[in-house]
Amino acid sequence: MAPKRDREDDAQVPHVKKVRGGFKVGPDNLPDGTWRRKVIKIKKDLIHNAKVKKSYAKVKARTSPPPVPAAPHGETSTPPPAFLPEKEKDLDSNLESPSRSTSPPPVPAAPDASTIVIQAPEEPVAPTPAAEEPKQEQDQELHPSRQAMLDAPDAPPAAASVPRFSGPKIDGKSRGAKRPGYFDKAKAEADAKKKEAEERRAEFERRDRERKGKVEERERHRRAMAKARTGGRNGQRKLGRESVVLLDKVRRMVG
Repeated sequence: MAPKRDREDDAQVPHVKKVRGGFKVGPDNLPDGTWRRKVIKIKKDLIHNAKVKKSYAKVKARTSPPPVPAAPHGETSTPPPAFLPEKEKDLDSNLESPSRSTSPPPVPAAPDASTIVIQAPEEPVAPTPAAEEPKQEQDQELHPSRQAMLDAPDAPPAAASVPRFSGPKIDGKSRGAKRPGYFDKAKAEADAKKKEAEERRAEFERRDRERKGKVEERERHRRAMAKARTGGRNGQRKLGRESVVLLDKVRRMVG
């Protein structure tokens, strides 16, 4: 078969690298508001955490020592020590030299029986009587009230039979414990409003009584003045009656 002819479009159209769009946390068409701000904040936090982890991995790889290559199967590799004392260096040089001795290491000599010293166990030292003297003196010098309490006869034992629920409990779980007041605040406000209303009503009644008394006093004064100004038998004014009414008016004005 004849080979297939290449497409002419392949040579003309260059290869375009696909651009990645990144990751998405929420929908793109969210309106401006609480949900959009929340999605943006979550995305920023994820990007920041990823950058922190990446930088931490770089710092850790830069500061950590290089890994030790694994030894073949059946062999154990021990890294050489960084510092060797002089004695260990001498031993290593003797071992590495060709004229090293093949004699076995010296065996420590057994200790002689005559040189062995057996130590006897230490006996406990008895306390001296001088340490007990201050204690005895302290016991002898008792407070008078303490001595009287010790000398007093023993009190008779309390009665064993105690009636149940005889008194209030100490732990606060008695039957008559105060319950929490759920409406104490509302009740206090209602009582205050009721008291203010009663005070306003009493003040209104007092002013009403004063106003009515003044009206009655003015009416009585007007009637007395009108009666005093009427003429007598000969058409003369009653000065005595007018004087009483006027004197009463002056007294009210002055005092």
